Amino acid sequence: MRRRLPAQSLVEYGLIILFIALAVVAALTALGGSLVDFYQSAAGSFPGS
Repeated sequence: MRRRLPAQSLVEYGLIILFIALAVVAALTALGGSLVDFYQSAAGSFPGS
């Protein structure tokens, strides 16, 4: 049986975080226009804005 090195786990966690960050960036890029419209309509609904 192979022993896992502590650095190996660190690299694996780093890769997982990288893939999650890439997915978030891709989702925000794809939904960018509709998110801007949503935030503008939400901000416009407050009195005095």
